[in-house]
Amino acid sequence: MGELWFFRGCMSTFRERAMAEATLEILRRLRLPFRLFGRERCCGSVLFRTGQEREAEEVRRRNEEEFRRLGVRRLLTTCPGCYSTFRRDYSLDGVEVLHLSQLLRELIREGRLRLRERRVRATYHDPCHLGREWGIYEEPREVLRSIPGLELVEMTLSREFSRCCGAGGGVRSAFPEVSLAASRTRVGEALEAGAELLVTSCPFCYHHLKEAAEGRMEVRDLSLLVRDLMEG
Repeated sequence: MGELWFFRGCMSTFRERAMAEATLEILRRLRLPFRLFGRERCCGSVLFRTGQEREAEEVRRRNEEEFRRLGVRRLLTTCPGCYSTFRRDYSLDGVEVLHLSQLLRELIREGRLRLRERRVRATYHDPCHLGREWGIYEEPREVLRSIPGLELVEMTLSREFSRCCGAGGGVRSAFPEVSLAASRTRVGEALEAGAELLVTSCPFCYHHLKEAAEGRMEVRDLSLLVRDLMEG
């Protein structure tokens, strides 16, 4: 496994810092070789999605130059927005872009990551950029199924038919009431599935679903759940 460069992203750096901290703890405890960027930058995802092309292209150009200068070959992110932007909007020839859920599955299959028991009925919310855009459905579910005692149930709308949490693409900033209503609907679907725990793998989804749950159920990001259940 080559050296990872961990791109924390805006949301995990400034709003949901526990996710970045959990990912760093996972990497350190497993003694995986990784590096951090000296000055964290935005990937430009929201700029691209909201039509701010000039600003987005400037962000892309600066990041690509930095990646080339540093010799980045394996780029890790916890944010599906960053993952999608790097794969779709950047020119990163020779760079493997990994989402955390993909890395975790890889480590579990290699026997390097083992998780302790947790008896809970859980369901998984598919982030739009990770699922419908790139077809990453099974990786996070395989991680969840590796947890002894965890029963994974599916919501009526899941995988390619999953409902959006309402937080991405600038929707929350432009239409906050519509955005929150979408997230509350998603939490309701998780409750209807009989889940006690709602898991996602996106800082935007995690932040939004946690707010919408209003204490009715536990909401966790995959990074936090794995960090808490790691053996050793």
